[in-house]
Amino acid sequence: MLRPALDRPTALLNREESWLNFNWRVLEEAQDPLNPLLERVKFLAISASNLDEFFEVRVGGLLQQLEDGYNATTPDGLTMVEERELLNRLTHEFVEEQYSCWNEQLRPKLAEQGIRVLTIDQLDDDTLAYVDDYCERELDPLLTPVTVDPSHPFPRVINKALCVALLLRRRRRSSLTYTGVVTVPRALPRLVRLPSQGTIDFIFLADLVTYHAARMYHGYDIVSSAAFRVTRNSNLYLQEEESRNLLESVRAELHNRRKGDAVRMEIESNANPEIIERLRTVFELDRWQVFPVNGPVNLSRLFNVYEQADRPELKFRAFAPRELRLTAKSKDLFEELRRHVNTRQAENRPRLTLLPFLMRALVRALPEHPQINAHFDDEAGLVRRYAAVHIGIATQTPSGLLVPVIHHAETLDLWRAAAELARLTAAARDGTATRDELSGSTITITSLGALGGIATTPIINHPEVAIVGVNRIVERPVIRDGQIVNRQIMNLSSSFDHRVIDGWAAAEFIQRVKGLLEQPATLFID
Repeated sequence: MLRPALDRPTALLNREESWLNFNWRVLEEAQDPLNPLLERVKFLAISASNLDEFFEVRVGGLLQQLEDGYNATTPDGLTMVEERELLNRLTHEFVEEQYSCWNEQLRPKLAEQGIRVLTIDQLDDDTLAYVDDYCERELDPLLTPVTVDPSHPFPRVINKALCVALLLRRRRRSSLTYTGVVTVPRALPRLVRLPSQGTIDFIFLADLVTYHAARMYHGYDIVSSAAFRVTRNSNLYLQEEESRNLLESVRAELHNRRKGDAVRMEIESNANPEIIERLRTVFELDRWQVFPVNGPVNLSRLFNVYEQADRPELKFRAFAPRELRLTAKSKDLFEELRRHVNTRQAENRPRLTLLPFLMRALVRALPEHPQINAHFDDEAGLVRRYAAVHIGIATQTPSGLLVPVIHHAETLDLWRAAAELARLTAAARDGTATRDELSGSTITITSLGALGGIATTPIINHPEVAIVGVNRIVERPVIRDGQIVNRQIMNLSSSFDHRVIDGWAAAEFIQRVKGLLEQPATLFID
């Protein structure tokens, strides 16, 4: 595949859209039923936290430039106004998908596992008594209710502070309505654990603030209420030439992050339209910057569910590092590590042979030498380089030599590579491999150790430009720390098409692969 010219806008991805696509992949982890349930909740919270930063920096910076009169064309060909409209559509679609994931997938699944996020209406009398006591004892001392009127301006809402807006009506003069605002205190957990038997129950702190508001606004009737949250421009703008001290400038800008221009408002979707319009006017937001959400405002609060739910079976198993000690009898680090892993492998994992390690080493080395992961078209005199790594495995079968292909080897860890290797070579030997499974390789591995060879010249699998072969492992005397000791040695054999790859580049590539195999523990790291 030829590389497109980078001076053409159609060849480039939009920077902001590319970032949002990354966050979609985080959200897909929350939607993946193969992940443990509480890990999915955590991924959803991470996607929300990521989106906060995107609005604070990326969207905030874009809107600042537009406000300053800039409307330049981005490298992908969009004007800044067009980019803003693109972000309008993409971010709203993303938020809708987040809440769909929470409402339709995660929350019902949590309830099935005895982990419930309740509302005030769902509490029984005993739990409601606990909530009343909690509000009086823990919550009320931290609340500062504000009523907006000519003598009391709208309070300053700091960046990402969760608040509750209320539409109030005086009991004596019912013709006018007022806006009330209460900030949800950050000193308390965003989800409050409730006493329960047999289940793990939570309630959002914002729901408790709304519930307790009636006791704070004496003389008013609460017509309507809604939780909301404002994200502010947190991009850094430093005028270095005018700054005496860069550190002071950074400190000042970090302080200003708490009071930058609003770039987004999240609010409950069932909020009274009058509340939404009043808040939108106060924060000077366009309509596209208002995000009505069908669920709890600020999904990053769900981190609390993950942290407070003591259900290890619904989480990834905690990583416990193990120390591998080499004894005086140990002759080869690679073999010792492989033997150690295979001894302690899970029942559903394949045994690790040499080839999965070599595949991982190739995947690591090829991005540094892209000319090797390529095809050469003799007739056209054209080299096609590939980003994806499709590794052919030369396999002797009753029908002769076949080369089943492990497609997209760069996406496989050692275990999955070993499993795919076993599956494809077995299919090749029993004649069930499909045409797609026997074609499309970009580089090939051949194993000649079974024939007893210790140094060979493998033949390139046309139209590829390189092949790597492994040979028989033999014991040889080597000098270590001035002593002659026996060590297990294996030669790597390779062939390269010198019309495409010169000898120096080929040697660098093989040395890189050799270095990776000599440090096999690093190949477990994705």
